Amino acid sequence: MNVITPVLRQLHWLPVRQRVHFKTVLLVYKALRDSTAAYLVDDCQLVSQAGRRRLRSADIDTCSVPRTNTQFGDRSFAVAGPRLWNSLPARIRQHNNDIGEFRRQLKSFYARQHVMLSASLLRQRRPSVCLSICPSVCPSHCCIVSK
Repeated sequence: MNVITPVLRQLHWLPVRQRVHFKTVLLVYKALRDSTAAYLVDDCQLVSQAGRRRLRSADIDTCSVPRTNTQFGDRSFAVAGPRLWNSLPARIRQHNNDIGEFRRQLKSFYARQHVMLSASLLRQRRPSVCLSICPSVCPSHCCIVSK
């Protein structure tokens, strides 16, 4: 945990990696709703729209992810966007959310993900220390606060 983390948490800002993921997924959301540029809309298709057969994954708003042969191709929006979209929980991916509600749920998801990752890294380094990062992350109080 670095010095800036408490300030980011207080300001409700996401770390850079989560912010990039947030922006990318937000573009996918807009592309699926046809409210962004046409070239981005072409890169994001739901499995229900892209496939010839009816699949179980069509019911949970899963995007089809094109195959690539290089890491460079994996970083393109056409691949990274749908892959990040598919990694979200189904409750966030629901297509009936308005954009404001979607943004709130998405930001909360990435903030919780960062807090949980930070807490697990701290426990790996010092297993008996808990910095009380967020009480909702550890409801069972499995870590012991030591002074």
